[in-house]
Amino acid sequence: MYSRFFYLLIVGLLPDLYIFFRYVWKRCQWRTQVLYLMFAAMCVVLLGLMFDVYQTSESVATMYGASMVVNALIAIFIAKLLFNVVDIWTLFFQSTMLKKTAFGLAAAGFLTYSYGVVFGRFNMSAKRITVENNTLPDKFDGYKIVQISDFHLGSLYGSESTVAEWVEMINAENPDMICFTGDFVSILSDEMTPFVSTLQKLKAKDGKFAILGNHDYGDYHKWHSDAEHTVDLNRTKSLIREAGFDLLLNENRTVAKEGDTISIVGVENWGRPPFPQYCDLK
Repeated sequence: MYSRFFYLLIVGLLPDLYIFFRYVWKRCQWRTQVLYLMFAAMCVVLLGLMFDVYQTSESVATMYGASMVVNALIAIFIAKLLFNVVDIWTLFFQSTMLKKTAFGLAAAGFLTYSYGVVFGRFNMSAKRITVENNTLPDKFDGYKIVQISDFHLGSLYGSESTVAEWVEMINAENPDMICFTGDFVSILSDEMTPFVSTLQKLKAKDGKFAILGNHDYGDYHKWHSDAEHTVDLNRTKSLIREAGFDLLLNENRTVAKEGDTISIVGVENWGRPPFPQYCDLK
């Protein structure tokens, strides 16, 4: 924990140290200098503490609140970092345009990230893609699959109506099949509880299938024991099934249509270390 705080302190303070020695050190009184450094250090420490709360909390409400604080601080950090990247060039090229660009990028970075956190997480968009495959059985020509992923339901805490709207959008497509390709939750199985009844309303002619995403395994939470981790993972699986999905854990299913068949293959997560490797293609 202490090593993480140390690295976070160093990386988080670098943009502020640049701004301090570039603009504050020789231009402001000592009181302003002290206050600036104290505020910068407090922001980095708060970021570390809130991220630790996010990873250790057993309450979705607390986790949600901590994530909002973390994202607010990250937005500020991004703005400072973008400002530094461009402003460094002014050390070599004296240009008013570069200075304006630095401020513009800082503002754009802050506003873009903030928009994503506050509003972007509610945006559901649909992309319609026609897949051509000569080996596809004739009876499956025109077969419609709706593929969805990455709900991260903890980030939608208190916004059950939003997910209900998404369900209506998906059902309006009248899909033959729905495939959810991972990350119902961010950390805890409890994130899914308020949304199960809404997800049950998703309809598809040949069923709803799902696999686990890297977040669904709960590997980003600091569990007190392996047994506690296993209990929460099993609960996540149970809630996915309760929502009406056929959860495929290195399994396959066959879908038949007037004598023709296709296979639905669902593998578990596979990532480069330190990310989990549970996939078994065989």
